[in-house]
Amino acid sequence: NKMFLWLLFLYAFQTHALETENIIEDGGIVILSLKNYTKTNEYDYKKVTLPSNASITIQVTDVPSNVSFVVLQVHTFLYPVTLKYTNEITSLNNVNGTNIGLVKFTNLKSTLLFYLSSAYNWKIHSLIAVLGYTDKSPVPGGCAMESSTEIAPYLDLNYTDTIISVKGGPSSLSYNGTSCDPRSGLKYTFYHAFVPEWDFTEETYFTSIMNMMTYDSVVDHSLVAVESPTGPPFQRHFSSYRGIGRVFTIIAKAPSGAVSVYVPTFTYSCNITYNTATCGLMMTTFVKVENALLAFIGIFICFKGHRYYLTNLFIMGSITGTFVSYVLLVKYVTTEIDFIMIATVIGMVFGIIWTSTWWCLHSPILSVFIPLFNCFCLVTAILYSIVRDMLPVFESDVNYWVTFFSLALVFLFLSLPRPLASNISASCIIGAYMTVVPIAISVGSSIAYVFINVIRRATVEGFNLVNTEIPTQVPDIMLWLFAILLICLGRWRQMAQAKNRPPFPPTPAILRRDDRDDPDDRDDRVNRDDHDENTSLMAGVNYANYTLARESTTVG
Repeated sequence: NKMFLWLLFLYAFQTHALETENIIEDGGIVILSLKNYTKTNEYDYKKVTLPSNASITIQVTDVPSNVSFVVLQVHTFLYPVTLKYTNEITSLNNVNGTNIGLVKFTNLKSTLLFYLSSAYNWKIHSLIAVLGYTDKSPVPGGCAMESSTEIAPYLDLNYTDTIISVKGGPSSLSYNGTSCDPRSGLKYTFYHAFVPEWDFTEETYFTSIMNMMTYDSVVDHSLVAVESPTGPPFQRHFSSYRGIGRVFTIIAKAPSGAVSVYVPTFTYSCNITYNTATCGLMMTTFVKVENALLAFIGIFICFKGHRYYLTNLFIMGSITGTFVSYVLLVKYVTTEIDFIMIATVIGMVFGIIWTSTWWCLHSPILSVFIPLFNCFCLVTAILYSIVRDMLPVFESDVNYWVTFFSLALVFLFLSLPRPLASNISASCIIGAYMTVVPIAISVGSSIAYVFINVIRRATVEGFNLVNTEIPTQVPDIMLWLFAILLICLGRWRQMAQAKNRPPFPPTPAILRRDDRDDPDDRDDRVNRDDHDENTSLMAGVNYANYTLARESTTVG
């Protein structure tokens, strides 16, 4: 009896799985009905599983008489399929891909046929949907001259490590057939939406696509990609964020107000066909050590940066040298070499040089210049990530960089009158960001792209036309809050450490002058042999000719 019940359970489970999966046999028919077609219910869909090397027929039934044309679209998870007007493949009658569609005019027919085939030796999960439109609606892609079909309601998507390019063809008005009059008054709006970061599930994939099928749903679930004043009108570029799924579509609007939606397209900016790990940073031993070191340095300068002043100068100088040399290497060196490693070495050399300026010039104002400049470049990058895509004026490189550095310098000069507090705040902000970036890389957050987009703007050709909007999701919000907490705690801690102590350590010039002015007085000075960068911030120290005022920069 137990064996019988177990077999019955297995049979029921398998039957339920097959029903849920909805496998279509080779040569089978998928029926979609527009019987309930209304303005608020304008499409029908089915999720089906295609068997290996299958060819099936898609039958659209119950097409109302007021529907002038339909858009049949097929979306598959991972693997491309071929959608055709006829059972045979001929010129201009088929399209291949993972997010594809075809337009067919009804000509008062109530039943329409399409054909779908797969060339893989395994099952393919797919979403098949049909949308009906009246004769007032634009025909999406009706004037696409460079596509594989005469009418192309689908979008062409290409991506690199830095840029996603989405392109669609112009539409036509259905009551004009496929007439392509540039004075038709059609308007186009690009939309895009993010899916949860590092969510590679099939369910999320299909749900995000369904949210971009109809006009109302697109408006509710997506963001407008602002039109580029200088870029192609039917093409948009987006910054590529590996591992973060994005779905795109276009809405065409006729002068009458009727709209139609292009077939949405999707990308993770990487290939997850065999392994989702390829979407992230390859976690080699070097990368793990680098991330751990970055987080340690971030915590250190956030809570101890000003106390260990010379170390902080070296770190800040190294950061500046690394980024500047990396931009110059990528921009002007064509040889394929490890730019990051070389830039890091150059940055460390610059860090040593910058630290020596304190010993040579002993100017607090000059020494805090780079920490403050680094900090306000980061703050400006954060502001740009919020407003950049709202202001097309920043497509001009001159406008972009002049505004960027002007903002950073304005913030810097406003902070210079209070070098102690400003230097501590800069250390906390940069340290907090350096701490959360390795965490963001590990959990798939997009926080790191706040500054990466600035680097891309400086190094990637054509990045001035790119939409750089960054997703703000739960992991991002939590990490930003954590960074703010680190900034507050770090600043409170460092200001407490600096209270009633010399604001900056004495330089060798000051110590030598003290010895020259009063060589016999040893009680009120620290032995130079025992002096280090931390000594000057310890209680009870009294340097002759060195003020203890918290915000004064006077020496002598």
